[in-house]
Amino acid sequence: MTQGIKIGSEFPKSKKALKEAVANEPERVFAIATSMFGDEFGGYITHLPFDKQVVFAGPDFQFNRKWYGTIKWNATHTKLVVE
Repeated sequence: MTQGIKIGSEFPKSKKALKEAVANEPERVFAIATSMFGDEFGGYITHLPFDKQVVFAGPDFQFNRKWYGTIKWNATHTKLVVE
């Protein structure tokens, strides 16, 4: 399922803005779980389990899907990356 992403209380304006937020202040980036089956991560991405990823649409996952991507940990589990 495609999830939503917020930086603080707002949807990111662009994927570039999301990448900057993940790099500089990941504690403000929040993943919105959308699955009714409960198998998606929802919460601040700094708490994302190493074996999970967030697949998102933006800027608004419900009404304005202009770009897509994933957020996951790098191979050494030291940094979150947006692809």
